[in-house]
Amino acid sequence: MANEISAARDGLKTLLENITGLRVYDHKPESVNELPAAFVEFVGRGSRMTLSGSSFVGRMIVTVLLSKAKSGDGYDDMTKYLDPLGTQSIEAQLDSDTTWGGSVDDGRVREFGNLRALEIGGGRYVAADLQCEFVKQVSS
Repeated sequence: MANEISAARDGLKTLLENITGLRVYDHKPESVNELPAAFVEFVGRGSRMTLSGSSFVGRMIVTVLLSKAKSGDGYDDMTKYLDPLGTQSIEAQLDSDTTWGGSVDDGRVREFGNLRALEIGGGRYVAADLQCEFVKQVSS
């Protein structure tokens, strides 16, 4: 069996790279030099049986990083990535291809939240998390 989780992560990353100017990592980086940026992390999975075989549900978190966080700077800019529509909307980009480039059967943004300042590699950034979920049918 192929590595379905890595394929899903890579498909999600590729879709996010279609957002102009967004630098996307397939893991949490040690440092960030180009902004805006996002990174994708696999956070868990479950399984379920269906009439035609088995499938699993996977969960990924996309963390968006913007400008260095100083007394609220950048928080307003985050809305263009969290809005449901627009050229920089993560949700709109993922809705444009719910198969994440053919790597999953169905993938969606499920929840937004955790707007905060986040430290990575000595830098402090405005950050927000998007919880994404996907379903993938597998055969053994």
